[in-house]
Amino acid sequence: VALHCDLPHNPAIRAQAALAIAQWQNNKAPESRDVVGGNAWLGLDLLMQYFKERFCKNGVVLPPNFRRLVLHKHIAGGASGDTTSDGGYQYLDALTQKDERKNAIGFADEVEVEEDEEYRVRSACITAITSIRAQDGMTPPSVLLFMEEVLQSGDKAAAGSLLLPHEEEQLKRKQDQALDEEIAHYRRIIGPYDEDVSNLPYVSLSLVADALLALCHIHVR
Repeated sequence: VALHCDLPHNPAIRAQAALAIAQWQNNKAPESRDVVGGNAWLGLDLLMQYFKERFCKNGVVLPPNFRRLVLHKHIAGGASGDTTSDGGYQYLDALTQKDERKNAIGFADEVEVEEDEEYRVRSACITAITSIRAQDGMTPPSVLLFMEEVLQSGDKAAAGSLLLPHEEEQLKRKQDQALDEEIAHYRRIIGPYDEDVSNLPYVSLSLVADALLALCHIHVR
């Protein structure tokens, strides 16, 4: 089972957990950086496994998603039936099938943009991995190879957006309908007629910045 399959804890907890694993590994570190095999680098192995499962694909570090689209569904509530309560929500990026995404957008009463803090977890993982040392104070070779891969990867696929072109058109139609029907203000259907930048392409160099900062923790001769 992949380490990241359920992600039951929020990003802040997982970021701190990564740093805690690095501290544990340093407390249990072998005498030399050249020690291999067994559980000598168990904490380091877990951090690298998590990073590759969560943030890499086909050997390339994925670009960070600083924002996520949240699709809400409202249900009637209250004695008069004219109030609403949250009838559930889902994240668009959690849906992988084209039809699933199309149906979810069509079913949603409200579309919100929220910050995705996974980039903080990625940064913490890089810092944690580079902070690990043997008892002789030297950085393990596997960490050097990891940092080389990260720097070579850079943010090659750093341009991204939250919506596919046909999904952007679908939201535009929903926005047009919302304006025509004068839907109540609580139903925040986003779209091109709003001052919304949720789907503007973006380019991130945060991976390079994180990697260069993490190099301060490397200790080699």
